Amino acid sequence: MKSPIKCYLFIYNLCMSIGWLYAAYQTATDIGSRGFFGTSGISSIRVMAATPTISILQKISTLELIHSILGYTKSSTFSTFSQLFGRDMLMFLIIVPFKRSDVYVTMVYVCWCIAENIRYPFYATSVGGFCPKFLQWLRYSQFIVFYPLGFVSEIGVIIAATIKKKQNMFGIDIRWLIASYLFIIYGYYGPQLYWYMFRQRRKSLQIKNRKSA
Repeated sequence: MKSPIKCYLFIYNLCMSIGWLYAAYQTATDIGSRGFFGTSGISSIRVMAATPTISILQKISTLELIHSILGYTKSSTFSTFSQLFGRDMLMFLIIVPFKRSDVYVTMVYVCWCIAENIRYPFYATSVGGFCPKFLQWLRYSQFIVFYPLGFVSEIGVIIAATIKKKQNMFGIDIRWLIASYLFIIYGYYGPQLYWYMFRQRRKSLQIKNRKSA
Protein backbone atom coordinates (compact mmCIF):
# COMPACT_ATOMS: atom_id res chain seq x y z
CA MET A 1 0.00 0.00 0.00
CA LYS A 2 2.59 2.53 -1.11
CA SER A 3 0.02 4.77 -2.80
CA PRO A 4 -1.29 7.58 -0.54
CA ILE A 5 -4.75 7.07 -2.03
CA LYS A 6 -4.71 3.38 -1.12
CA CYS A 7 -3.57 4.21 2.40
CA TYR A 8 -6.39 6.72 2.72
CA LEU A 9 -8.99 4.26 1.39
CA PHE A 10 -7.76 1.55 3.74
CA ILE A 11 -8.05 3.85 6.76
CA TYR A 12 -11.45 5.14 5.60
CA ASN A 13 -12.91 1.66 5.13
CA LEU A 14 -11.36 0.42 8.37
CA CYS A 15 -12.94 3.30 10.32
CA MET A 16 -16.31 2.73 8.65
CA SER A 17 -16.05 -0.99 9.48
CA ILE A 18 -15.56 -0.12 13.15
CA GLY A 19 -18.41 2.39 13.02
CA TRP A 20 -20.88 -0.08 11.51
CA LEU A 21 -19.77 -2.79 13.92
CA TYR A 22 -20.68 -0.43 16.76
CA ALA A 23 -24.01 0.37 15.07
CA ALA A 24 -24.70 -3.37 14.81
CA TYR A 25 -23.91 -3.77 18.51
CA GLN A 26 -26.31 -0.92 19.38
CA THR A 27 -29.04 -2.41 17.18
CA ALA A 28 -28.62 -5.88 18.69
CA THR A 29 -28.62 -4.44 22.22
CA ASP A 30 -31.76 -2.43 21.45
CA ILE A 31 -33.55 -5.49 20.10
CA GLY A 32 -32.48 -7.46 23.17
CA SER A 33 -33.82 -4.85 25.58
CA ARG A 34 -37.04 -3.78 23.86
CA GLY A 35 -37.83 -6.76 21.67
CA PHE A 36 -37.84 -6.86 17.89
CA PHE A 37 -41.20 -5.11 17.67
CA GLY A 38 -40.41 -2.44 20.24
CA THR A 39 -42.09 -1.63 23.52
CA SER A 40 -45.28 -0.45 21.80
CA GLY A 41 -45.48 -2.78 18.84
CA ILE A 42 -45.00 -1.23 15.42
CA SER A 43 -45.92 2.22 16.70
CA SER A 44 -43.13 2.66 19.27
CA ILE A 45 -41.81 6.23 19.21
CA ARG A 46 -38.64 5.76 21.26
CA VAL A 47 -35.61 6.61 19.16
CA MET A 48 -33.40 3.56 18.56
CA ALA A 49 -29.94 3.69 20.12
CA ALA A 50 -28.26 3.22 16.75
CA THR A 51 -29.99 6.15 15.04
CA PRO A 52 -27.40 8.85 15.99
CA THR A 53 -24.52 6.53 15.04
CA ILE A 54 -26.03 5.54 11.70
CA SER A 55 -26.85 9.19 10.97
CA ILE A 56 -23.17 10.10 11.38
CA LEU A 57 -22.00 7.12 9.32
CA GLN A 58 -24.44 8.01 6.56
CA LYS A 59 -23.15 11.58 6.42
CA ILE A 60 -19.55 10.38 6.26
CA SER A 61 -20.40 7.92 3.49
CA THR A 62 -21.07 10.89 1.19
CA LEU A 63 -17.31 10.81 0.66
CA GLU A 64 -17.82 7.65 -1.40
CA LEU A 65 -19.51 9.65 -4.12
CA ILE A 66 -16.45 11.90 -4.24
CA HIS A 67 -14.19 8.81 -4.33
CA SER A 68 -16.09 7.55 -7.37
CA ILE A 69 -16.07 10.90 -9.19
CA LEU A 70 -12.33 11.38 -8.61
CA GLY A 71 -11.58 7.83 -9.73
CA TYR A 72 -10.26 6.68 -6.35
CA THR A 73 -12.54 3.64 -6.60
CA LYS A 74 -13.99 1.62 -9.47
CA SER A 75 -17.54 1.93 -8.15
CA SER A 76 -20.14 3.25 -10.56
CA THR A 77 -20.99 6.88 -9.82
CA PHE A 78 -24.63 6.17 -10.70
CA SER A 79 -24.98 3.22 -8.31
CA THR A 80 -23.12 5.07 -5.55
CA PHE A 81 -25.35 8.13 -5.91
CA SER A 82 -28.53 6.02 -6.06
CA GLN A 83 -27.71 4.18 -2.84
CA LEU A 84 -26.65 7.32 -1.00
CA PHE A 85 -29.67 9.29 -2.19
CA GLY A 86 -32.11 6.53 -1.21
CA ARG A 87 -30.67 6.14 2.26
CA ASP A 88 -30.37 9.88 2.84
CA MET A 89 -34.00 10.43 1.92
CA LEU A 90 -35.12 7.71 4.32
CA MET A 91 -32.76 8.65 7.15
CA PHE A 92 -32.97 12.43 7.12
CA LEU A 93 -36.53 13.01 5.88
CA ILE A 94 -38.34 10.19 7.69
CA ILE A 95 -36.47 8.40 10.49
CA VAL A 96 -34.59 11.29 12.11
CA PRO A 97 -37.07 14.22 11.92
CA PHE A 98 -40.12 12.10 12.80
CA LYS A 99 -38.24 9.99 15.38
CA ARG A 100 -39.32 6.74 13.78
CA SER A 101 -38.62 3.62 15.85
CA ASP A 102 -40.68 0.59 14.90
CA VAL A 103 -40.31 -2.89 13.47
CA TYR A 104 -39.66 -1.50 9.99
CA VAL A 105 -36.82 0.74 11.18
CA THR A 106 -35.41 -2.21 13.11
CA MET A 107 -35.44 -4.32 9.95
CA VAL A 108 -33.81 -1.51 7.96
CA TYR A 109 -31.03 -1.20 10.52
CA VAL A 110 -30.50 -4.97 10.64
CA CYS A 111 -30.19 -5.14 6.84
CA TRP A 112 -27.90 -2.12 6.65
CA CYS A 113 -25.67 -3.38 9.47
CA ILE A 114 -25.29 -6.82 7.91
CA ALA A 115 -24.53 -5.36 4.49
CA GLU A 116 -22.05 -2.76 5.73
CA ASN A 117 -20.28 -5.11 8.12
CA ILE A 118 -19.46 -7.16 5.03
CA ARG A 119 -18.91 -4.38 2.51
CA TYR A 120 -16.44 -2.20 4.41
CA PRO A 121 -14.21 -5.04 5.66
CA PHE A 122 -14.20 -6.34 2.06
CA TYR A 123 -13.07 -2.96 0.73
CA ALA A 124 -10.46 -2.52 3.47
CA THR A 125 -8.92 -5.97 2.97
CA SER A 126 -9.10 -5.63 -0.83
CA VAL A 127 -7.19 -2.34 -0.73
CA GLY A 128 -4.73 -3.95 1.68
CA GLY A 129 -4.29 -6.91 -0.66
CA PHE A 130 -5.36 -9.62 1.79
CA CYS A 131 -9.08 -10.12 1.17
CA PRO A 132 -10.13 -13.71 2.07
CA LYS A 133 -12.18 -15.63 -0.49
CA PHE A 134 -15.16 -16.15 1.82
CA LEU A 135 -15.44 -12.38 2.36
CA GLN A 136 -15.45 -11.74 -1.38
CA TRP A 137 -18.19 -14.33 -1.82
CA LEU A 138 -20.23 -12.76 0.99
CA ARG A 139 -19.77 -9.29 -0.50
CA TYR A 140 -21.26 -10.37 -3.82
CA SER A 141 -23.89 -12.77 -2.48
CA GLN A 142 -25.52 -11.33 0.66
CA PHE A 143 -27.36 -8.64 -1.34
CA ILE A 144 -29.50 -11.32 -3.04
CA VAL A 145 -31.45 -11.70 0.22
CA PHE A 146 -30.83 -8.49 2.14
CA TYR A 147 -31.30 -6.03 -0.72
CA PRO A 148 -34.98 -6.94 -1.37
CA LEU A 149 -35.57 -7.34 2.37
CA GLY A 150 -34.08 -3.90 2.97
CA PHE A 151 -36.22 -2.41 0.20
CA VAL A 152 -39.41 -3.88 1.66
CA SER A 153 -38.45 -2.62 5.12
CA GLU A 154 -37.73 0.87 3.79
CA ILE A 155 -41.12 0.97 2.10
CA GLY A 156 -42.64 -0.12 5.42
CA VAL A 157 -40.94 2.80 7.19
CA ILE A 158 -42.31 5.24 4.62
CA ILE A 159 -45.87 3.87 4.69
CA ALA A 160 -45.95 3.71 8.51
CA ALA A 161 -44.79 7.32 8.73
CA THR A 162 -47.34 8.44 6.13
CA ILE A 163 -50.58 6.70 7.08
CA LYS A 164 -50.41 7.52 10.79
CA LYS A 165 -51.09 11.21 10.24
CA LYS A 166 -50.45 13.95 7.74
CA GLN A 167 -46.89 15.17 8.20
CA ASN A 168 -45.70 18.55 7.01
CA MET A 169 -42.08 19.52 6.61
CA PHE A 170 -40.90 22.93 5.42
CA GLY A 171 -44.49 23.62 4.35
CA ILE A 172 -44.55 20.60 2.04
CA ASP A 173 -47.05 17.77 2.29
CA ILE A 174 -44.79 14.84 3.13
CA ARG A 175 -47.15 12.44 1.34
CA TRP A 176 -46.36 14.10 -1.98
CA LEU A 177 -42.65 13.83 -1.24
CA ILE A 178 -42.97 10.17 -0.30
CA ALA A 179 -44.98 9.33 -3.41
CA SER A 180 -42.28 10.90 -5.58
CA TYR A 181 -39.58 9.09 -3.64
CA LEU A 182 -41.29 5.70 -4.03
CA PHE A 183 -41.83 6.21 -7.75
CA ILE A 184 -38.30 7.33 -8.54
CA ILE A 185 -36.23 5.14 -6.22
CA TYR A 186 -38.23 1.96 -5.87
CA GLY A 187 -40.12 2.00 -9.13
CA TYR A 188 -37.25 2.82 -11.45
CA TYR A 189 -33.78 2.90 -9.92
CA GLY A 190 -34.30 0.06 -7.44
CA PRO A 191 -34.57 -2.79 -9.97
CA GLN A 192 -31.78 -1.29 -12.09
CA LEU A 193 -29.46 -1.18 -9.10
CA TYR A 194 -30.38 -4.73 -8.10
CA TRP A 195 -29.57 -6.16 -11.54
CA TYR A 196 -26.40 -4.06 -11.69
CA MET A 197 -25.26 -5.79 -8.51
CA PHE A 198 -25.98 -9.18 -10.09
CA ARG A 199 -23.76 -8.24 -13.03
CA GLN A 200 -21.05 -7.16 -10.62
CA ARG A 201 -21.40 -10.46 -8.77
CA ARG A 202 -21.06 -12.51 -11.95
CA LYS A 203 -18.05 -10.48 -13.07
CA SER A 204 -16.28 -10.64 -9.72
CA LEU A 205 -16.84 -14.33 -9.04
CA GLN A 206 -15.84 -15.26 -12.60
CA ILE A 207 -12.53 -13.44 -12.12
CA LYS A 208 -12.10 -15.23 -8.81
CA ASN A 209 -12.72 -18.64 -10.43
CA ARG A 210 -10.22 -17.91 -13.21
CA LYS A 211 -7.56 -17.03 -10.66
CA SER A 212 -8.28 -20.21 -8.72
CA ALA A 213 -8.08 -22.40 -11.85
